[in-house]
Amino acid sequence: MLRPSLVLLALLVLLRSALAFQGALNFDQQITELNRQVLEACQAKKYDVALKALGELNALQPEHPGNAYNHACVHSLNGNTGEGLAWLERAVSWGFGGSKARIFVPGASAPSPIWHAEMAEQDQDLAPLRAESRFARLLERMRATQTRVEEYTAKPGLFVPSALEGRAEAPVLVLLHAEGSERDATVQRFRALAERHGLVLLVPAAPVPMKEAAAAGMRWIDDPVAFRAGQDRDVALAAVDRALSQLSLRGIRPESLCFAGLGEGGTLALLAAFAKARQTRAVCVVDPNFELDWVFAQSAAAKQAGLRLCWIETLPADAAQVEARRTAQARRQAQCVQWGLSDPRCLLEVSGAAEPRERLLETHLGPLLAPPAPAAGSSDSLPPSPR
Repeated sequence: MLRPSLVLLALLVLLRSALAFQGALNFDQQITELNRQVLEACQAKKYDVALKALGELNALQPEHPGNAYNHACVHSLNGNTGEGLAWLERAVSWGFGGSKARIFVPGASAPSPIWHAEMAEQDQDLAPLRAESRFARLLERMRATQTRVEEYTAKPGLFVPSALEGRAEAPVLVLLHAEGSERDATVQRFRALAERHGLVLLVPAAPVPMKEAAAAGMRWIDDPVAFRAGQDRDVALAAVDRALSQLSLRGIRPESLCFAGLGEGGTLALLAAFAKARQTRAVCVVDPNFELDWVFAQSAAAKQAGLRLCWIETLPADAAQVEARRTAQARRQAQCVQWGLSDPRCLLEVSGAAEPRERLLETHLGPLLAPPAPAAGSSDSLPPSPR
C-alpha cells in the first residue's frame, strides 16, 4: 500500500489545527483524513472500513490511480485476489506505472522516490497477487508506461525561427501546456507566434501520464494535494529546468525568458517565472489550477527585474461562481499592485468553442512579448537591453 509520507503527516497536523476552528473540511483536508482512515483501518485489519473510506476517495477523485492501487492492496490483504487484480488493472489503465511514489522503505528516515512497478514488485500487501499470472502481465504494462514516460521526458519540444538560427543569444518563450495536452502538439500550435515575435519556443515535457494510453496526454503535478501543501514543488519544476538545460546543447543562451501556461501549466509558469525573476521579462497564464499566494514570495526580485504579469481566468458556466471569480481577480490585482509589479493585469475572459483558452493565451501574450518602447530621447534603432 502507498505508505504515509511526510506530506500526509504534515497535512494531518494542519488538519487537526483546522478541525479546532472550522466545522467543515476543505477538499484537501477531506482527502488527507480519508487516507488516514484507510491506513489506520488496514493496520487494525478492518478492511471493510478501509474500503468504505476508499469509496469516498473515489467519489472525490474519480479514476485516481493511487486510490485504485490502494483498493488492490486492501482486497489482497483481505484474501480477495480477484478483486485485487481487477483494481490493480484499473490503476494501470489510469496511468499507474508512469510515475514515482514517495514511500517509506525499511530503515529510512524519509520517504524515497520509487517507480510504481518496482513498488508493486516489493509491496508485501500485494504478495497474494504476485502468484497469479495476471499480475506479471500487469507489471509488464507498468514497465511499458514507465519506459514511454522516460523516453518522452528525455527532451523538450523546441522551435527556433529561421531568423534566430545560429545566434548564440536569443529571447526564449517557455510554454507549459494544460493537463491532457502534450509537447509536440503544443509546439505546432504556438510556433507561428514564436516566429512572429522572434522568440525561441521551448516546450518542456510534462512528466505524468493522464492514462496508460498515450493519447490521453500528460500532466505536470502528480499529487495536487501534496503540491498545494507545499511539497514537491522543486520536483514539479524539474521539467522546466531540464528543458532550459537542453538549450545549451543547441548552442543557445537565453537573452531573456518569458513564461506562459494553461491550467496546471499556468501554475508552473507562475512558479518558474518568479523563481527566475531576474531573467524573466513576462509571464502570462490562463486558468492556473491553484491559488498561488506563495508564488509571490519572490515578488521583490520580480519588481526589481520589471517582470510583467498577465493572469487570465475564464468565466465559469455556473453563474453563482462568477462573483467569487471576480472578487478573487480583484484581490490579485490589488495584491500585485501592492507588491509593485509592473503593470499587472488580472482579467476575466469568456472562453468557449469560438475562443478557446489557447487563443486567449495568444491574444494576451502577444503584447507582453513586444519589445518595450524606447525611453524618451533614445534611438529607435537600438534593441532592448537584455535583462
